[in-house]
Amino acid sequence: MKNVDINVLMDDYIEKSIVFTQPLSEDGFESEKNKIEIYNNMIKMEVLNDSLIFFKKHPRDETNYKFLNEKNNVIILDSKFPSEIFLFFKIEFKVSLGLCTSAVENINAEIKCNTSPNYFVTKHKNKKTKKGFF
Repeated sequence: MKNVDINVLMDDYIEKSIVFTQPLSEDGFESEKNKIEIYNNMIKMEVLNDSLIFFKKHPRDETNYKFLNEKNNVIILDSKFPSEIFLFFKIEFKVSLGLCTSAVENINAEIKCNTSPNYFVTKHKNKKTKKGFF
């Protein structure tokens, strides 16, 4: 995992985008393999091509996204890194992207893309409920 330089985050001349994860495999909605494929496809989206991509793990996401370390334009943020810090420091992004997460909307970004906003509702209907879930 690369260290995050706050100066890079605050630099208005660097085009930045952010991708938020969800604990899809941890909660039984996707296999680990499918989850990795979902996020790998997200960072390949054309809208992110010219951006330095900050990849923000959900606090309960336990996946090792080491494959992202091979990409020069991706910085993985630790799951403990609070996304609220972006608002506090008025950090602006070109794109805020995630799968069924309100975090996308809580970021100052030109483009906010919350893909599959009904993902959990749809998936919940198609799977057996874990005890205590929903």
